[in-house]
Amino acid sequence: MDLDTAFGPGMVLIGAGVLALLGIFLRLRSFFKRIRKALADRRARKAAIKQARARRAEHKAARKSKTTSRPEPKPQKVAENPIAKAPIVLADSGDDLTELGVYTPHFNFTDSDSFRAAIQGVRQEQSALASEGQIVIAAQETTERPDPAFDTLAARAFTTDSDGAIATVRWDTIEQAEARIQRAQAQIDRTLAPMKRRVNPDFAALKLKELRLTFEQREKAKQERDLRQRLAQIQKQEAQLTRDIAKAERNEARLQSQLEKLKAAAQRATGDKAFDLEKKAGEITRQIETLHAKIDRAQGMTRNTEAGHVFVASNLGSFGEGILKIGMTRRAEPSDYIANLGNDSVPFPYDVHAMVYSDTAMDLRDHLWETFADHRINQTSDQGAGFFRVFLQDVAAELTRLVPDAEIASPTEAQGFRQARARKPRRWARG
Repeated sequence: MDLDTAFGPGMVLIGAGVLALLGIFLRLRSFFKRIRKALADRRARKAAIKQARARRAEHKAARKSKTTSRPEPKPQKVAENPIAKAPIVLADSGDDLTELGVYTPHFNFTDSDSFRAAIQGVRQEQSALASEGQIVIAAQETTERPDPAFDTLAARAFTTDSDGAIATVRWDTIEQAEARIQRAQAQIDRTLAPMKRRVNPDFAALKLKELRLTFEQREKAKQERDLRQRLAQIQKQEAQLTRDIAKAERNEARLQSQLEKLKAAAQRATGDKAFDLEKKAGEITRQIETLHAKIDRAQGMTRNTEAGHVFVASNLGSFGEGILKIGMTRRAEPSDYIANLGNDSVPFPYDVHAMVYSDTAMDLRDHLWETFADHRINQTSDQGAGFFRVFLQDVAAELTRLVPDAEIASPTEAQGFRQARARKPRRWARG
């Protein structure tokens, strides 16, 4: 019997078994490397959290030492016990962002749809290389024939690792995701080096490009979502302003009807009864004048989209001392807006220190935000842009400089917080 005929099928089976074992080995090695990486990332996160806590403890100790070492500053325009200034401590996410480094965008698309189109184009380029069998190529010129099965396993390993990095990329993992793709390419290149093969650098570059496009597309989509929410809020405020005007007009018509009846009754009455009716008519007349002024102002606000009320408020029970909210509302009755702020999002109502009407309220608010930009609580995004760690007398001084007749209510009443604290002293002992 011919030896080739006898041993040929066996050698084929042995070769197939070797390839299968090699595939299993590569998958197991990739699996254990991912476990080691996950453990290393977990240790790094714990170390970062420990460092952030240590920094906060240092800031707290420094703030406490400053408070005890210097005399309490005297208020200038506002009669309140001033709050000790404290250095601005960003949230942990902001510290992590600083430690990770600021990501530099690689693309300048203006909307998320353009990013999606670019991602689709990159994937088509990848598919073209894959269909031509160009994910794994020769590292140098050679006459040896490559093993298609081994090339397929290597290509699949690199593609799977890259797609995993792309699928899970976030703002705080973009650099790690880039490094993950580059490490996968280097590891597979070392594995393929004895066979003089390597991952196609063009394909690896396309995977990196897809990663960055995906990350920037998600960030752009988040910005667009925030913008839609702000536009929806503006539309909601405009609709509420229209409803407030209609309600005020109905109240004015009702009071006008009552006034006419009182005047008619006063003409028929005599003595003390006539006097009482005229007094009630005078009170209703003043209410009508107040409503009429409110309606005129609200109608003016509908014609001027920049008009509104700028307010300065605090919430001792929710945010603690030294935190002020500087905002703007276009509600005809701004106190309703402040009440809504404290309904569900915070456990205690706000204390309003200033409420100023202005025909250019948006510019006034933006000027205050810019003046105290270094004191903003959230320095990394527009969410919560109106919260500042700042002296009330500093804000009051700047506001009265711009609006001389602005009235400042300095005492922080915090009635709900103080009542809750008084009723449950053990629970609030920490404060």
